[in-house]
Amino acid sequence: MAKKRDSSSTAVVIGAGPAGLGTALGLKRKGIDVLVLERQEEIGLCRRGETIRYSQEMEGLLYPGFFNKHTVHRINKRRYYSHSEKMYVDRTISTENLIINWTYFMSDIADVVRREGVEIRTGVEVISLIEDHGLIKGLKAQRPGTKKEESIFADTVFSCGGIDDPGSCHIDLDRRFTDFPIYKRLIRGFRGPQDRLEYYLHVDKESIPGIGCIFPRGKGEAEIILLLLTNTMKSFKLPVPFLQVEEFPEYHPTFRDRLNGTETYYTNNTLIPMGGVLSTFAPVPGLVMVGDALGHVDVRGGSGIRTSFLLGYSAGRLSASVIKSGDWSPDKIKLFETHMMENPQMRLLKRHALIYGTARRLLFQRLNDPNKMDKWWFFLKSLMR
Repeated sequence: MAKKRDSSSTAVVIGAGPAGLGTALGLKRKGIDVLVLERQEEIGLCRRGETIRYSQEMEGLLYPGFFNKHTVHRINKRRYYSHSEKMYVDRTISTENLIINWTYFMSDIADVVRREGVEIRTGVEVISLIEDHGLIKGLKAQRPGTKKEESIFADTVFSCGGIDDPGSCHIDLDRRFTDFPIYKRLIRGFRGPQDRLEYYLHVDKESIPGIGCIFPRGKGEAEIILLLLTNTMKSFKLPVPFLQVEEFPEYHPTFRDRLNGTETYYTNNTLIPMGGVLSTFAPVPGLVMVGDALGHVDVRGGSGIRTSFLLGYSAGRLSASVIKSGDWSPDKIKLFETHMMENPQMRLLKRHALIYGTARRLLFQRLNDPNKMDKWWFFLKSLMR
């Protein structure tokens, strides 16, 4: 029998990622006592995104010079290769990509949040949410490897724990066409171009379509990514194998040459919600969800750091008045949802999902072999930015 104990907090945030820390900061600055629970033993231990674009709004919420402090490399060029590599197109982007170290970046944000007076507990896993007559009243948590279970009651639970967060599980979200498999490697000894991001399109009929990426980090390091576009398949029941990042170089010689002589020092095989926005922000009274949990990732480039943080901050601030009133009534939920949907970050996400997400899905469905991709490259390259 697991040992139980109870505690309470005005607001509990699940997850100390960009969405969770942004939410906690927004709540605290509106006078709400906040407890953040993070299942990793250290903030930023599981490395997610390593690229971001400068955000004046986000820096204003943290401190002057935040982005400059954490930028290890800057890139404003991109190259896209067709599957055969016979075709490619170069692009220069107006807003440069900032290459960061995820661990240091997230740890610094956590320090800012702590200085505001927010309590962050690491090494705590949320087991489930507590619901009573249709209202979320708190959650159950424990430290991994122990039998000591704690019930934490709260006026509002903010579920920002990523793709498998307790909020998604509680409302049973269908994530099949939203979450894409992604394989990440950080490597040393990289001797390829340092001044551009490279994208290798993959449309071999014997495997799921995907995109291989090389993001230089300076000083002989690079981030290697393989993103599989599972939402381009008409059915997940098709006997189509998942291509592994180790297999990708067999199909793409230039990609292979870039990796020759390199050493992998970090790996992470996970999912990224680039298939569109899911659900509403407050699906159940007393529960608010933000970030990867609801697919708050820009489908153009996969970055969810900035959008998740800013959406979380807005959700925290807007929720504060409801928490103080002690009543998540239907009218207040409706007003909250309206304000969140009008948020500039949310409008941008939805617009990009409609335009770029739809275009990418249709293109990879129709240009499903290398020869066809090369034939239509003149048209295809006009869509690449």
